[in-house]
This record gives sequence, structure tokens and C-alpha cells, in this order.
Amino acid sequence: MMLSSEHIQLLNLFETKSLFTVQRYFRIQNYLRKKRKELIIICQHPPVITAGIQINPDHLLSSIKTLSKERVEYFSTKRAGGFTAHEFGQCVIYPNIDLTKRAIPISKYFHSLLLITQTIMKQIWNIDTITLPNQPGLYLNKKISKKYPTFYSKIVSAGIDCRSNFATYGFSININNSMDTFKHIIPCGQKDVLPVSIASLLGHNVEVDTFYTEWVNKFEEFLYGYLKYPSGL
Repeated sequence: MMLSSEHIQLLNLFETKSLFTVQRYFRIQNYLRKKRKELIIICQHPPVITAGIQINPDHLLSSIKTLSKERVEYFSTKRAGGFTAHEFGQCVIYPNIDLTKRAIPISKYFHSLLLITQTIMKQIWNIDTITLPNQPGLYLNKKISKKYPTFYSKIVSAGIDCRSNFATYGFSININNSMDTFKHIIPCGQKDVLPVSIASLLGHNVEVDTFYTEWVNKFEEFLYGYLKYPSGL
């Protein structure tokens, strides 16, 4: 663990290629909320399906037995949203932030997570993304599937849990992951959306260090009031 500023600590497990299980995050976030300690965690998870509080059981396309056979774990969570998938090569960022201390409204906080991510993706990879009404995440600004020409392509999934005005969870960005784990679900219940990765869009794997370094810098500017983002996108 290293100190990224006077107030915010950063635990970067993606950089060391350490695997970070969802169960471990559950334990850590509960501790952080109880102590109101702020910590940004950057990691990648082994293959896992997580279920949010708004799931439709029909959107889980494989049985638990099948998931176990393919070594994909399954866990229920208290974050917003439906089913989502994590796997190697996907970058997950969990900012655990005291919104009371920061005097940031939850809506502004959540929208700023997306806007910072959107800005960095454009800056580094020249990928243009948009948001969709009532469908949290980031999507390509054009439809690219020849098989499903009306479908949007989703790169970033996002969902937070805010209790006692302390925000946990965050977002995942498909960077160099295979997308294999997504075949087991209808992600976030979106039947007209195809999950895609940056590597699949560019035709090759990409370097990730610059992305999370720039993201943390922009996020800290936002927290300390140097970077002003609107309450909506």
C-alpha cells in the first residue's frame, strides 16, 4: 500500500498482477465503511459473476453447477444493478469515499466517476463513449456489430453502494480481458447491449498503467475541488 496524497491511500493490485477476490473486497469495504477510512483499490478479479440488488434471475444464463464446472465463482452483492462479470485482464477500480467528509452529493459523485473514465479513455485510446438514460456505464458512441446492428457496445460497467453516505464499489473497464465470462449472463439485464473490450476494438492488447495513473490523478483533483464536473452527463 502506498500513499497517493495526504488523505487518500491507494492499493494498486493490478500493477503487481496480484489477484484480488470479490470476497476479500467485501470484507475490506465493510471495515472501511465502519472506520470511515478512504481507500482507492485498483485490481483484477478471477472469473466471477456478481449479482446486484436489482437482478432478474432469468438473466443468469448458466446454472451454478455450470459456473462451478468452468471455475467461475458466483456472489450476491449490495451494489445497485443486475448481473455483471469480472475476469483476468479487466481493470476494476473501487473508490471507497466518505461523501460527508467531501461534501459531494451522491449523484455528482457517481456521474463524475463516469466522466473521468470517459475523459481518460478518449485521451489515451481515442475511444469516444456516451452514457445512456437509466443504464449506468459507458458505451461506444456508434453501433459496430454487424450481427446485431441495433445493439450498443458497452465498455464500462458501474455501480455503487452508498450507506451512511460512505460510497463503496465503483466500476470495471474491459481492457485486455477475453469476455468469456460474460456468456453466462445478460449483463445488467441489457438485452440490446454487447460487452466489448478495448483490446478487441483496437486489435491488440494495450498497456494499462497510464490509464489508472491518469484516472487516480483526475479523481483526486475532483475530490479536492480542483476539477469541477457537472452533476449530470
